[in-house]
Amino acid sequence: MTRLYFSSGDIWAEVDGSEFHWLHHVARGPGRAAWDLRADPAHIRRIMQMIPLVPAERRTADLHRVYSRVLAAERAQAEKDQRPAGYSLDYDIGPLRELTSMLEHELCSSVSDGLRLHAGGRQLMSGPVCLNTALRAGSAPVALAAKLAAFAELHCWVEGPERRWLADVILQGLDAGIFRWQVKGRDQGWVQVMNLLRIEDETPVVLSYSVSDDFPNDKLCRGLTVPWEEAPRDQQWEAGMETIRSERWWMRLHPTLLHKAPIGPFVTVYDLLHPDVEQRVAEAFAAMSGDGEPLWLL
Repeated sequence: MTRLYFSSGDIWAEVDGSEFHWLHHVARGPGRAAWDLRADPAHIRRIMQMIPLVPAERRTADLHRVYSRVLAAERAQAEKDQRPAGYSLDYDIGPLRELTSMLEHELCSSVSDGLRLHAGGRQLMSGPVCLNTALRAGSAPVALAAKLAAFAELHCWVEGPERRWLADVILQGLDAGIFRWQVKGRDQGWVQVMNLLRIEDETPVVLSYSVSDDFPNDKLCRGLTVPWEEAPRDQQWEAGMETIRSERWWMRLHPTLLHKAPIGPFVTVYDLLHPDVEQRVAEAFAAMSGDGEPLWLL
């Protein structure tokens, strides 16, 4: 069984892997709603115009294959409208329903990449767009679910002074039913996590996922003066913290950053469906550095 770990060095707590997958589901919810996927030909056409056909990518090729059937059904309906009264030809809604179902799955199926989207003269990935929608529209627990879905495997963290704040957000999510105390009688681990966070307010708490790299690890600890295997644990920890603080600062879990530090360019589904999409996308990219980092600092 997989685990989501919260560690302050020698002390750690874990969340059940099924709960981590549930957080992914929660994080994708606002994006799914914002896409407003329904069997509306004009709306679906607008979305498909954002998805370039890449023959080598099976997902986009399949989407455009079904989309061609939707267009054929629309042409048949247009021909019917021009024929004499009494001529019967029912619009085939099957392809449209199939395409809508495929889009519902593909647009928010991934939190790291997803489908390639072209909007405002830029290329985006549907996964980060979906999570950014949760940051824009969601409550603090929903925004936290989005941050954990995106960054837990990359070792997002909370500094000592914000540990109690993070515990309060988790409790808010539990009380609202967004996070889960138990599933089928199985404890999900949040009580232990909140206890860990509230023990003290000096040491940072760093996240990791059981199927990815632990924290700290030799990939992060580049400032050591001795080989990784020979370095004491406390030196490994400090070297790892120095790296994530300097190179991944926007992954820090902090009240100011929770809703404002995006996953990639801060483009949401709302932006892509807005009449001023080009301006909104341009502004989002203008706020990023050449290395893909937000330009503003905490």
